[in-house]
Amino acid sequence: MSNLFRGRRAPLLALVWSLGIAAASPQMAQAEEAEAAADAGSDQIRSSEITVLGQRSEDYKVEQLTTATRTGTDIMDVPQSIQFVPRDVIDDQQILDLTSALRNVSGIQAGTNAGNRSESFTIRGFRSSYYAVDSIMLSPAIETNDSYRDMANIERIEVLKGPASVLYGRGDPGGLINIVTKQPRFERAMNFSVQAGSNDFARGQIDVTGPVDAAKTLAVRFIGAAQTGDTFRDILVPYRRQFLSGSVLWEPDDRTRVIASLTYAHQHNQTDRGIIATTDADGDLVVDLPRTRFLGERWATTESERYEFNYRIEHELTDWLTIRQIGHYDEGKLDLFGINYGNTVAVNAATGARTITRTAVEQHENNHNYDAQADMVARFKTGGIGHTVVFGGEYVKSYRFRTFARATLARIDIDNPVYGAEPGTFVPAADRKVQAKSWSGYLQDQIDIGDQIHLLAGVRYDHARQSDHGTTQYESDDKAWSPRVGLVFKPVPNISLFADFTRSFQSKPEPTIDGKPIDPEKGKQYEAGVKAELFGGRLGGTLAVYQLTRENVTQQDPNNVGYNINAGVQRSRGVELDLSGSISPSVKVIANGAYTDATVRESTDYARGNQLIGVPKWSGSFWLTWEPVDGALRNFGLGGGVFAASNRQGDLENSFSIGGYTRLDSSVWYKLADKVRLSLNVKNITNDYYMESSVSRSQVVPGEGRSFLVGLSGSF
Repeated sequence: MSNLFRGRRAPLLALVWSLGIAAASPQMAQAEEAEAAADAGSDQIRSSEITVLGQRSEDYKVEQLTTATRTGTDIMDVPQSIQFVPRDVIDDQQILDLTSALRNVSGIQAGTNAGNRSESFTIRGFRSSYYAVDSIMLSPAIETNDSYRDMANIERIEVLKGPASVLYGRGDPGGLINIVTKQPRFERAMNFSVQAGSNDFARGQIDVTGPVDAAKTLAVRFIGAAQTGDTFRDILVPYRRQFLSGSVLWEPDDRTRVIASLTYAHQHNQTDRGIIATTDADGDLVVDLPRTRFLGERWATTESERYEFNYRIEHELTDWLTIRQIGHYDEGKLDLFGINYGNTVAVNAATGARTITRTAVEQHENNHNYDAQADMVARFKTGGIGHTVVFGGEYVKSYRFRTFARATLARIDIDNPVYGAEPGTFVPAADRKVQAKSWSGYLQDQIDIGDQIHLLAGVRYDHARQSDHGTTQYESDDKAWSPRVGLVFKPVPNISLFADFTRSFQSKPEPTIDGKPIDPEKGKQYEAGVKAELFGGRLGGTLAVYQLTRENVTQQDPNNVGYNINAGVQRSRGVELDLSGSISPSVKVIANGAYTDATVRESTDYARGNQLIGVPKWSGSFWLTWEPVDGALRNFGLGGGVFAASNRQGDLENSFSIGGYTRLDSSVWYKLADKVRLSLNVKNITNDYYMESSVSRSQVVPGEGRSFLVGLSGSF
């Protein structure tokens, strides 16, 4: 284990975490002994007005989500498409990253992995590089995401389709990903899992929670995970990751809820930009290098650390008024040595050897982000009309300090790579000293006219200031109003017809080559659809049609590496279908399908009608599990599914494509005891060759071939 827990301050945190468990265990035991007496003598009822995060889902279905309205509204009453990936799906598929989890949601594709250090996504055709945790946006002002998100403390993932600016401020128009974390519980429990698989993969995870006092007003939770291994790529350095999380829940009475959490994540990876597109005999650009081909060097590694602290205070002042205060702080450190590849392949006329140019890069970053929010939720009636009003404000302050340098590096043969080249002298370039601040106010009203009609209207005002006093200096001052309106009509209780209009606003922390600030990106969406609950409410479904437009689009400056330009207008139109739940007590399903037409509408550099990068016209997935509830096979379970996408473009010039794919996965498990399960998952059963994503012809990320994962998990 000493090899897994290795980092600058990880040993200290591991010690604190272990001592926390040791200190809490006696109190947990005392609480358990007094449980019967406490329960018998308590008339306490947890208030329904208090927002309870991290509730466990059953049968692949969640009734209420927090992301869309921040009021715990039933999905059927929300006039916007919102989907989710519950913990049961994460466990059944043995999911280890956000990208794999979000394959279960319509219209989402993998984006760039930033040289094998983080994840980004394409939602309804538009890329997003960050997300929210417990409804708090991470680094929204400076757009940094320098590490993979560990799945250990995730209860479920919610995805709100389209702009979410009214409640969340600046963000990408495609949608908002919100991670709902596991919360402390007043029932004592311990969960563990160990996993091993292809490419020397190994992982261990533990999760302990329970009450501290007999009255059950204070509960704690500790979660830890560590993993290591190689990848399917011919990398030269194994990776390792560690994750620690501790949280405390205090409920002194039935009207007050206070929760605080601290997380730590560390990772050390081989920097890997994937493979490149090459020219075939007909002069066309193709992607056909082996998926294992590595074009970097051993010294090219990335190490990052990240701390996050969150707290949430909620108090029900009266039966109709609740006040909430949320605080967040995070800091991250990144040390990166990487290699950028050239776009052109040179062919030696005498030997036929194909080589590319390479540039060594060195990057160091320190990021700090503060977020403070305060709002109130009022529930009242005017006549026979019900209102749920949210009114509040938010302040965000972010810092980003980055040094960046380049050095020469020898070419490499892309067919027969020989490693060992060392970089030349690094020359400083494009340092960043970014400071960003924003002030926001928002108002939202959910209006219930009987049981059949539900209206939603909201507006937000953002004032954002940014400056960079690095190599290129600039300042920006942006203001924007973001409205949101929607309607739900329920002709019968299990059918909802909905329509909505939303706008988004995103100021960009990037300058042009001449030091001018990039204009804010703006988005707007028109959406309509139907939601249904089938099989007695066990299976939920959403069918939505939308048009989403993105203006003042920011793209990399093709003539000046490291700078950006406003490249015009992009539009996405599509239809999406999502299903999740249970068909019978033994059969659960989560499935989706999407048609997405995402194209360039106006641009100074790209042709009108060009498809956006990595967006398939057709995509979808279907995952089904069968686990008998009785009989001779009641301890067995089977799962299987297909994940598919049609052809995708590799760049905005549409100069090459990365094809489509159909991937088959399966799972089988056996319960060794009531709460102990042994699982085997196989991904890409047919070992298909496919590409995961693309940024440009010099950065294409291949998908993994056939892989195996064995897991043993239990709870006590």
